[in-house]
Amino acid sequence: MNILLNINQKNKTNRWIIDPIDGTSNFLNAIPQFAISIGYEENNQIKNGLIYDPIKNELFFAETGNGAFLNNSRIGRDFTESKTWGL
Repeated sequence: MNILLNINQKNKTNRWIIDPIDGTSNFLNAIPQFAISIGYEENNQIKNGLIYDPIKNELFFAETGNGAFLNNSRIGRDFTESKTWGL
């Protein structure tokens, strides 16, 4: 279940998207793989997102133009890999 929030009701183009338990099935079955997910959208473009894994105490955050972080340390793709790595 996602929660969509428009804090300013006059502004219909910006909103928060919240999934309080991303992995509800796992959570309900005591499988320790679930997270809390939050995103912010402006003009139909996701600007930033946050994922918190309470079991591992890991906080992932990414912002358009500023990269991605895990617990305040920058993370990213290793550009030395072959472009066919995912094929």
